[in-house]
Amino acid sequence: MTAGYRPSQVPKTNSMKRLFQFPFLLITANVFAQTSQPNLYEVSKPFKQLYVDKHESFIVAFDMGRYLDKAGVGSSIEKTDTLFLQLDKSYQGKSFKVQENNNQLYIAGLNEKKLKHYKLEIVENTKDATYHLNNAYYLDNYFAMADRLNRKFELNHYDFRNGFANWEKLPNKEMNYLEFRKFTDKTIREIEDSISKRQEYLTTLIDYLVTNAETLDYLSFKDSLSKMPAEFPYKSSYYKTVINRISKSTPELVVSLYKDFPHNRILIELAVEKDKALLQRLKAEQKNEMKLTKKK
Repeated sequence: MTAGYRPSQVPKTNSMKRLFQFPFLLITANVFAQTSQPNLYEVSKPFKQLYVDKHESFIVAFDMGRYLDKAGVGSSIEKTDTLFLQLDKSYQGKSFKVQENNNQLYIAGLNEKKLKHYKLEIVENTKDATYHLNNAYYLDNYFAMADRLNRKFELNHYDFRNGFANWEKLPNKEMNYLEFRKFTDKTIREIEDSISKRQEYLTTLIDYLVTNAETLDYLSFKDSLSKMPAEFPYKSSYYKTVINRISKSTPELVVSLYKDFPHNRILIELAVEKDKALLQRLKAEQKNEMKLTKKK
């Protein structure tokens, strides 16, 4: 994975689909409600990793993949399929079919060009399997959340890579995967609500500053602007957007801000870089300050 990818562009192994296409919500709540004790089987091959949760009337299959990034590595769920018991005692869903032969379970992908049957073995290391299922569910949902936030608040960039670090801080990584999903849903929702509330405030603030730039006195404008994060565009563009917009109507405000906030001068210059006349004026202001400093 290379730097600069948005969450919806996160490359994954095994030709995985992008995050916003993940069908991991296909598993219905009424199916999950039937049990709270997973009965796990697995297919573990060099290029095929599947987990299966088997119950009397249905099976839930998880087709696994991997995330590879400079910030970390982790599991992913490429596909989730719910298979229901058929009259011939097999289980079938949209993507997989499970059959029993001589007391041995086999799973086959229905949409593969060449039908292959994989032996399903009972998971012996349940902690390891649960860890991978939980890791995949958390990262899939965290990255999808980052993608939603960045689509909703275009002036802000929430880094999906935070998901790797946040996963490491989580307790109970090996808990029952169904219970972990409830925990994850609640956790992700709280994070998203908190970030959304902050971004909604900044969106309102930017509209207020741009709309009232010509009528606000400078001290009030400067005080309001100080409540906005002065960050480079790869993190957020709120500050740059305000400076750019007010430069077109009230360039004097920009000059005053340039004088009062020397630590933000690079950001201010980036915001008005297409306005050559104003940019030259700012540079001249900086040169005059340097001359006065030398005289002292």
